[in-house]
Amino acid sequence: MFAIKRADGKLKWKFPVSGRVVSSPAVTGDNVVFGGGDGRLYALNTETGEEVFSTLLGNEINTSPIITKNKIIVAFSSTCVCFSDDIDFGISLNPANVTMYQGEEQNIAVSINATSSFSQNVFLRIGKTPLGVETVLSPNIVKMVDGSAKSNLKLIINKETKPGTYYIEIIGETLGRTRKASLGIEILEIEEGTFEISIKPSSVEVDAGNAVVFNIEATTPDEFHGAVNFSMIKTHPGFQHKFSTSSLIVPGTTQLIMVVDITVDPENTPLQSKLKEVVSLLLKDFLLR
Repeated sequence: MFAIKRADGKLKWKFPVSGRVVSSPAVTGDNVVFGGGDGRLYALNTETGEEVFSTLLGNEINTSPIITKNKIIVAFSSTCVCFSDDIDFGISLNPANVTMYQGEEQNIAVSINATSSFSQNVFLRIGKTPLGVETVLSPNIVKMVDGSAKSNLKLIINKETKPGTYYIEIIGETLGRTRKASLGIEILEIEEGTFEISIKPSSVEVDAGNAVVFNIEATTPDEFHGAVNFSMIKTHPGFQHKFSTSSLIVPGTTQLIMVVDITVDPENTPLQSKLKEVVSLLLKDFLLR
């Protein structure tokens, strides 16, 4: 059995077989399957030509294998043999059920675990979603490594979404197999009321190339219950930010991490006043929302 490079016609690899090879090869996934004159069914890696497995069936195999989903069917003499692999996988979610307010965002960890070793890609997608619920899968194509892979599902509940209980399906597909996991979402209506934001420390000094952490607390004076989404109106050049939790239920706490680039010049850009301005913008943003 020979493999020829399509680009230049040169030999890529060759695999010796006892006796003649009459069977035409069939490709499935990363393997090429064919029957040999020695009565064996061979599976080789398409890239390297290395033997993945071979099985002695008896007489010379002079017909081509048929590939259908996860099965290989071979007919020879007066015999028909069917091979079926045990490759399978499942999808799990953490958490599998969530309670969210209108206007809230939340991340769901998506885990793909194989019941046997395989390295094919798994294609992920979302089934039908309720009106007012947005979803983002990242990544939506995952490669299995050591029998597992991970993705992230971001849920965004619009402010106008009707309260109630909903279910969406996360669907994974590979090698003719489709597996699903169900996510339960309870959406609560935002109650009337107000909330307040406090941040500590109110100002700091930090060296270029370092980071500083602000503790942010959201409270309510009148029993307001709902979700608060955090964002920055803008950031100054040389400053990067990240919220430990960009959405929380009032009352609640989160952290803002500000990173000052090593290229920021302290003489031309006073760090203390710069951070005070950033904090001022942050508080203004909270109050406007």
